[in-house]
Amino acid sequence: MGWWGPKGDQAPRPRKQRYELLKALRLPENAMPGSLALTRTRCGKPTCHCAEGPGHEGWHVTATA
Repeated sequence: MGWWGPKGDQAPRPRKQRYELLKALRLPENAMPGSLALTRTRCGKPTCHCAEGPGHEGWHVTATA
């Protein structure tokens, strides 16, 4: 069992649901926990579209070793 497994019968419902979902995905044993997030930032240029709009999109990955 990998790092995502529930910790006994006392595991909270969201943890059990996450475990079942991840088990169905068949992740490799050496997969690392992490997050992928879409963010929007403003570059600071007054004439750029991001000054009035939603900003520049960028994907950010975080992982723990």
